[in-house]
Amino acid sequence: NGRLKWKYSVSDASSPTIASDGTIYFGTKYELFALNPNGERIWQSADQLSNGRWVKSPALISDGTIYTIGQTGSSEILYSVNPQDGNINWKTGSSTYPLNTIPSFSQDVIYSGGYLDLGDSGLFAINASDGTQKWYAAVGDIYGSVPAISQDAVYVGTETYTLYALNKTNGSTKSSFYTGAQIRT
Repeated sequence: NGRLKWKYSVSDASSPTIASDGTIYFGTKYELFALNPNGERIWQSADQLSNGRWVKSPALISDGTIYTIGQTGSSEILYSVNPQDGNINWKTGSSTYPLNTIPSFSQDVIYSGGYLDLGDSGLFAINASDGTQKWYAAVGDIYGSVPAISQDAVYVGTETYTLYALNKTNGSTKSSFYTGAQIRT
């Protein structure tokens, strides 16, 4: 009927992710939150995941583990978060994988755009179990593009006007297409 059911007030919330049980997860400038479908808070992350810049929209996997990126200073950190209590399972170091896109997940691998240093940016594939790097593909800046995943490829658009299809196993380029415009999702 279009009527408001409930409201939960925070400032600067990310887009929410909803688990199969209806739990709603979202980030703010500092923390990650979990709400019941009726809008009651289940938990708020005990650790600050950001220094007030942002916590990206979280990604969930089939076992419920949450993955999100928070920015501390000029570094982005990938977090694996326990969905039951909001505690951190593991996190990457502040300069390990400077990530800057909402993560995607497939078959125990997290995919997110980031950079190694100035002038070298691309897509990281990170093992979900422990946060170690599986591969890196230097395709250019993908700041506004969330990786899309198929059975055998990861698709990502770049700020340099190119759509890439990358091999999920090793990050090699399967194909690319120049669009003439930035690709953002």
